[in-house]
Amino acid sequence: MDKGYVLRGLTILVWIALIIYAYFNEEGFYNQ
Repeated sequence: MDKGYVLRGLTILVWIALIIYAYFNEEGFYNQ
């Protein structure tokens, strides 16, 4: 498998995790 493809997939997973984390921690996220 191409390394670029793997890195792109990992980046997408990281972004999804950050969005989910921000969604479930809305108050703390916006009041930093």
